Amino acid sequence: MPNIRNVDEPIILLGNGRSGTTLMTGVFNKYLGLQSIGETTNLIFGVFRSIECSIPYCGNPAYHDETVRDIAVEKVRQLMVDLFPSDEKLWFQKPIMLPQIKTTFSSESEFFSWYWDTLYKIFPRAKVIFILRNPVDVLNSYQKRWNWPVEGAAKDHMRLNKLLLHPKANVTYGFRFEDLMDDPQAVLSSLCNNLDIPFQESMLSAFRENHAPNPKCDTQEVDKQKIISQEYMSILDSVCERYLLNKYEV
Repeated sequence: MPNIRNVDEPIILLGNGRSGTTLMTGVFNKYLGLQSIGETTNLIFGVFRSIECSIPYCGNPAYHDETVRDIAVEKVRQLMVDLFPSDEKLWFQKPIMLPQIKTTFSSESEFFSWYWDTLYKIFPRAKVIFILRNPVDVLNSYQKRWNWPVEGAAKDHMRLNKLLLHPKANVTYGFRFEDLMDDPQAVLSSLCNNLDIPFQESMLSAFRENHAPNPKCDTQEVDKQKIISQEYMSILDSVCERYLLNKYEV
């Protein structure tokens, strides 16, 4: 986990819930010399946004927009160091899905631009990776896990995929859950190569464990014709094209 020397240099995993992010946390947990923490989305972006929006109204005229953002960067980094101290050389986090503060922006495009600006301002040396999974499998798993309506989840998943297409997105590596399960060593070796870290055999031991299993319950399969729109698939196809991944057929 972070320390004062490497807090601005994490490995960052993006993705939707139920897409294999917990498995990947387990993979990095097995990596010697690396500490991993879980879902940091609201911790990072929520604290930053609260400082950014609150300080200008606290009565100190010395604070202008860029000064406030610099303060927010400092506080978020210090919070990570204080909450998750470690002397390991490498660290990993997964700010998956979209932060709750997305609703404080006037438009989706404004939020997307802010998201990438903020992420790289806090973590300028970060290496960002992402994982995709067949949307039907993701939403079926989501429904089995929480038994909640999936319409809202589908919209959020589509927004995250759009985020990956934003011009400011600077992503080191993207991969598919299905490819990871078919050939873990090949995908992880390629991933490590792109992260400029050596592949370790110990990473493969994570696949012998059960990660975030769904409860045994009876739920209806997702109506993919109703839930997964043409727009959703068009955006997903564009993500696959941009990052040279095989497209999904649903």
